[in-house]
Amino acid sequence: MKVLVTALVCAVCCLAPVWRVEALTVVNSKHDFSALGGSPCGYCHSVHNGLGGTGMLNPGFGAFPSITNAYSSATRVYKPTLASLDSSDAPLCLACHDQSTIAANPNLSEAKTRLDSRSDFPNAYINTDLSNDHPVGFVFDPAQSPTKIKSPLLANVTFGPGRNQMWCSSCHNVHDNNFGNFLVASNDVSALCLDCHIK
Repeated sequence: MKVLVTALVCAVCCLAPVWRVEALTVVNSKHDFSALGGSPCGYCHSVHNGLGGTGMLNPGFGAFPSITNAYSSATRVYKPTLASLDSSDAPLCLACHDQSTIAANPNLSEAKTRLDSRSDFPNAYINTDLSNDHPVGFVFDPAQSPTKIKSPLLANVTFGPGRNQMWCSSCHNVHDNNFGNFLVASNDVSALCLDCHIK
């Protein structure tokens, strides 16, 4: 009995902070659409009949866009492909953050109105050309570039089939804007960048 109680206490202590971050911090953030009626989660999520394999996403998201250009550099080891980007979370983010995709989807009209009106957030539209954005959708392996990249403590690089890929959600948490720009940690004095990059 003592072992069972100890296990339950440990489980609650470990899971409670995760639940609190995921369930509460979206409130009053740019991703909180509860002013339309319903819960802060309801605009993006559907408990029943959600899109398969996408975290109970609201079917109103419809089809996700395909990436048109990937980041490339002759001096970089990590070179994502269009296929690896399309299998990452980038298309999900771009359902709203690609101007053409969101404009064509009447179900996301309120999100488009918000994005269009944010003078304080001029780069809200990333669009499907990711050639000038931080690369995502690649296998993260510090051994390939040991003098420039290290294993991070803050950024999460455990996505993809091999649980070893850099995705948008490695550095961004759509449910928590505590650090601004929905970052997973503070980037004061480039702290989040330096979590992976050796400078």
